[in-house]
Amino acid sequence: MKRIVIGIAIAGVVFFIAYQFLFADRRSRLKVDVNKIPGRASFIHSRENRDYFSQRLLVRELSLEFKVSNAMRTRDSVHKLAANFEGFIERETQIDTEGARRYLQVIRVPSESLGKFVPHLEKLADKVEHKSGSSTDVTEEFIDVKSRVATKKEMEKRYQQLIKQAASTKDILEIETQIGAVRTEIESMERRIQYLENETSMATINLEFRETGGSRIVFGHELVTSLNDGWKGLLATTVFIIKVWPLLIIMSTGTWLYFRRKRKLQVVPS
Repeated sequence: MKRIVIGIAIAGVVFFIAYQFLFADRRSRLKVDVNKIPGRASFIHSRENRDYFSQRLLVRELSLEFKVSNAMRTRDSVHKLAANFEGFIERETQIDTEGARRYLQVIRVPSESLGKFVPHLEKLADKVEHKSGSSTDVTEEFIDVKSRVATKKEMEKRYQQLIKQAASTKDILEIETQIGAVRTEIESMERRIQYLENETSMATINLEFRETGGSRIVFGHELVTSLNDGWKGLLATTVFIIKVWPLLIIMSTGTWLYFRRKRKLQVVPS
C-alpha cells in the first residue's frame, strides 16, 4: 500500500514539473509572437510615452467683450499689440448698428504669451463687460494619432516589399490598392497632427468691442446718412431728366405755342 502511495506521489510531482515546463515554454512563445505584430513596438513605446509626457498639449481659447471710446483707434491698437506678441488677426468684422460701431476679431497669439497678452488687451478697454476662457487637453489624442501614423507607415513599407515579390499583375494591382488606401490614411492623420500642433501652439482670443456715447454717434450717423440720401436723390433726378429730355422739349414747345396763340386771339378787336 505504501509503495502505491509513494508511486502516485512521485507521478504527481513528475506531472506537475512537466506541466510547468510546457506552460512556461508556451507563454514564452506567445510573448514572442505578440511582439512580432506590425506596429506593436511603436504602440508600446507610445503607451510608455504617456507616463513620461510631462508637457500637456492644451488648446486654449478666450472670449472677451468690452466698451471703448473710439473703436477705430482701438482696432489699430489691437493690431499693433498682436504684432508685438508675434500674433496676428485671423478674422475681423466691422458692424455699424444705429451709428454705434462694433468690431468682432479673432486673434491668434502664441499660447505661452497668452497670460501676458490679455492684461495689455484689457488696458485698451473703458469697461470690461465679459471674460471667459477654456482649455482642452489633446495630449492623448496627439500621441494616439502619432502612434497610428507610425503603424501605418510600417504597414506601407511591408506592402512595398511585397509588391517586389508579386508574381502576377493581379497581385500587383491588389497591393497597389492597399498601398493607396494606407497612404490616404497616413496623409489624413498627418493633417490632424498638423492641426493639433497649430491649435496648441497658438491660443485663440474672440474679442468684441464697441463704442460708448451712443446719442452723439447716432445723430452724426443720421446726419451723414441724410446728406448721402439727398445727394443720391439729386443724382437720380438729374439722370431722369436727361432720359426724358425730348419729351420735355416737346411739352415745353407745345405749351409755349398754346399760350402765344391764346394771347394773339385776345389782342384781335371784336
